[in-house]
Amino acid sequence: MSTINTTIKDTLVINNDIIDVEASIARYRGIVESVIAKKAVDEAAVATAVNDAFDMNKGARLNMSYIVSSVTRKLDVPLPAYKEVTKRIKAYVEANKAEKGMTLTAAGQPALFATVVGANGGIYRLSDVPAVAPAVEQIAEVA
Repeated sequence: MSTINTTIKDTLVINNDIIDVEASIARYRGIVESVIAKKAVDEAAVATAVNDAFDMNKGARLNMSYIVSSVTRKLDVPLPAYKEVTKRIKAYVEANKAEKGMTLTAAGQPALFATVVGANGGIYRLSDVPAVAPAVEQIAEVA
């Protein structure tokens, strides 16, 4: 068993100098459910949902807002966890995005995504880009 160190403040509901037990329990339950929801969405689920967004839009350049919206819908993220999960989605895409002009991430790993800036820009999945075929002259030289 592991524990999560979370400080919970002001969980008691007091009416007329009397602790309202039921209201206090309901308030505490909401806080606990929020913590659970934030921890529930793991990186593997985020990765799968991000790739599903690109699968639905094969070859397209997507903006981050669309990716976040698609992933949070797919994962059915509860409102208390929305901000935290949004950060995880953005962090996942950024961590797996190619450095400018390269096919590697900042950490030196093979990139999954790249970005085009400007008109018709956005984030695209590298595996959706077809490999460039060799020129006809190069094929003739090999033969």
